[in-house]
Amino acid sequence: VAGTLSGTQNVCVGLTTTFSSTQTGGTWSSSSTSIATINASTGVITGVSAGTATMTYTVVGTGGCPNATATRDVTVTAIPTLSINDNTIIEQNGNATFTVSLSSAVPCDVSFTVNTANNTAISMLDYTSIVNANFIIPAGSTSVIVNVPILDDLLFEGSENYFVNLSSPINATILDGQGLGTIIDNEGTPSVIIGDVSVNEGDGTVSVPVTLSGPSSVDTVIDIVTTTGTAGTSDYTTTTIQVTIPAGSLSVNVVIPITDDLLDEPNETFTVDGTLVSGTIDATNSDFQGEVTIVDNDGTPTVTIGDVSVNEGDGTVSVPVTLSGPSSVDTV
Repeated sequence: VAGTLSGTQNVCVGLTTTFSSTQTGGTWSSSSTSIATINASTGVITGVSAGTATMTYTVVGTGGCPNATATRDVTVTAIPTLSINDNTIIEQNGNATFTVSLSSAVPCDVSFTVNTANNTAISMLDYTSIVNANFIIPAGSTSVIVNVPILDDLLFEGSENYFVNLSSPINATILDGQGLGTIIDNEGTPSVIIGDVSVNEGDGTVSVPVTLSGPSSVDTVIDIVTTTGTAGTSDYTTTTIQVTIPAGSLSVNVVIPITDDLLDEPNETFTVDGTLVSGTIDATNSDFQGEVTIVDNDGTPTVTIGDVSVNEGDGTVSVPVTLSGPSSVDTV
């Protein structure tokens, strides 16, 4: 007799399984070596291509007895392909979930390596990187999950993306080895406000704040120009300048020289006007004009009509009417 045969009957291309018999002394052969080969003495089977082959165990007869044979089939499964999907997630929602899938279940473990890569999203600022992580899809399964932790920041940055790359597959080939991750920003577009400021005429300069409602991931560049109102260029120095609010910052100050004169005058105003050069802002809710009020520091003048002595023969007398200080308006 050839005995009872045993051993795993499923194997992947390029891998091995072993058949054995309860009867010793026999040899093994394959019905199709293009599908699977078998070591004649050890019974080690190697998958060659997809299909089913019959393995025969032969024990040579003795004493005129015929040879005894026993057979057992082995099924060889083709190497599957690996693919990864794309993922879109709102920034505040935690983990981005990618599914790595096999084209079909196979009777062997499939392993591969995962690495993330920056695109417009930056690792450790926008997401937590994965470096040389090994993943396994167990025999009989068809997929595994790869989670990429997303970092929720306070910056307005628009949608950003990154890559999840597959490499070094074992028992599979890669069909689609790059997943695209998209992070949808959850911060509103910031607005720009140029502040209103009051300054004492004697202070020398005034600082006008140019402020974002929230930080941005890019520089915000604004052209600034002053425009006369009731205050003229004799009250302040005309200023034209370009200012930059750096990425991640909220504000910058525009410094404008103020002229201190000796005139009594009412409080006067001029405007500070801005024009966006670059950056992304909410124009509807922005205020690109600030007003500066110059508070006069000269006291209200008094009027004095002088006392005068004159000789009777002089014909006329000049009586001085005097202000204690100059005024910006005629005194009648």
